[in-house]
Amino acid sequence: MLFRDYEVPLLVFDERVDLDVVSKTFQYLNAKGTPLSLMNLISAKTYAPGIFDLYDRVEGTQKILEDGNFTAEDFTGENLIRSIAIYNDINNNPKDILEKLKTEHLIKDYKKAEEAYIDALVFINDDIDIPLKLLPYPPLLVPLTAYFMKKKREEISSAQNIYLKQWFWRSSFNNRYGSEAASMGVVDFNNFINAKDMAYIPGLNRAQFQVDSLMEAPVGSATGKAVLGLLQARKPLDLHSNIDLRIKGIKKRKRSIKSVDKHHIFPKDYLKTKLKGNNKLLVDSVCNIAWVSQNTNLLIANTPPSKYFRKLQSVNEGFRASANQQFIMTGDDSPIWSNNYKKFLKARAELIFIEAKKLCDF
Repeated sequence: MLFRDYEVPLLVFDERVDLDVVSKTFQYLNAKGTPLSLMNLISAKTYAPGIFDLYDRVEGTQKILEDGNFTAEDFTGENLIRSIAIYNDINNNPKDILEKLKTEHLIKDYKKAEEAYIDALVFINDDIDIPLKLLPYPPLLVPLTAYFMKKKREEISSAQNIYLKQWFWRSSFNNRYGSEAASMGVVDFNNFINAKDMAYIPGLNRAQFQVDSLMEAPVGSATGKAVLGLLQARKPLDLHSNIDLRIKGIKKRKRSIKSVDKHHIFPKDYLKTKLKGNNKLLVDSVCNIAWVSQNTNLLIANTPPSKYFRKLQSVNEGFRASANQQFIMTGDDSPIWSNNYKKFLKARAELIFIEAKKLCDF
């Protein structure tokens, strides 16, 4: 009886009425109701009974992703729709997509976009060599997918491969997709097509990150993910056992993703007793994070670095090489032996900064 006195608007449209009119009317009537996403609206607008149902197609793509050992639960279809829009010369803001993207576009291009999207995932996962869970900005997939709709991943040249990799790292560390991601996707797609020299592209032409910005980046930030991705791309080995710690192949190896941990090199509880004031914010700096096995993380616990690193060094002949691979300095003058966190953080951030600039080709 809750809705007994509530008036529900009901409109019946003639079959000849354009779907654009139906979609806009629906938006108007629902203005103060349930918030509608771009996918809700474009699905309603492009629905063609017996011919095309966007929700069905998205579910089909999710199944393909699951079968390919990709994470499917995060796939909503929106990045795919944005890629199709760019491919058809439609700007990426929601208003333009809703007005200009038609059912015919999706019928014609959805399958091609689906294949290109998987190409983009493989490019990130295999060619750039970072796990998809560490993608700094999911909208990075949009121009990449649109580009692979034009040219399949296996058809790109070695020069195009290098260009796309440098674009990825520059965009990630420069926070290029932190705002205005929709318009940036259109710009970068055209840059890909024209192979525009990045020296003349604002936001890509120079490093907009510094040692201090890496030091101050929290683990969960976009920059933090970029740094963790950089470390994964270096094929890290465990500091105790030297086992492979790359995440990307875990599902295929039937291992739990929990078997690889993000470890605070200077343990959090240890630092909380040492850092004061604003310096406490540096506890979760991504430059204090290394990849280790879950077992090694448990062995280390909250032990001071000087103590647990000596133990690791005594049981692992390859310790120095494994540590250096993750930019952990192990020489006699390394701050890890004196438990000097500030000095360690600065020195490691400088090494990561050099590697980031190398990947970006700055």
